[in-house]
Amino acid sequence: MTLLADLAVPSRPLPRDPGARLLLASLRTLRWYGIADAGLAQRFIMLFGRDFRRVLFVTRMLAERLAEQPGVKFGTCRRTRMTESEATLIAIATRLPNNVPAARLLLADLLGTRQIDGMLASLYAVSEAFAALDKPIGG
Repeated sequence: MTLLADLAVPSRPLPRDPGARLLLASLRTLRWYGIADAGLAQRFIMLFGRDFRRVLFVTRMLAERLAEQPGVKFGTCRRTRMTESEATLIAIATRLPNNVPAARLLLADLLGTRQIDGMLASLYAVSEAFAALDKPIGG
């Protein structure tokens, strides 16, 4: 798998919600620079304070799962628009935890499979971690 294959034409505007923007920036950073990126860890420390570890861990876990999915395309870190895959991921995260059936359908469409429990659990954990530290995804 090459990183050049991930370059997709961004077509959607970036989310206005600060939690969603942070999730998108984090996933892009982890996709392009790897899960050991110290810059992202520093950003999480600055934003979340001493409770940053859980959020960083579950976001890394989600990024690892997403890296295994060839159909999920990410834009580069400096893009000012989202790819369709990124927009769908943000839409799924905004539906969690309140509307799990809708999130499940969107995720199955994005991944092209019905075996989505692990990925859904990862997204749910990220959504809960962000919300617990006053940065809910989707408001």
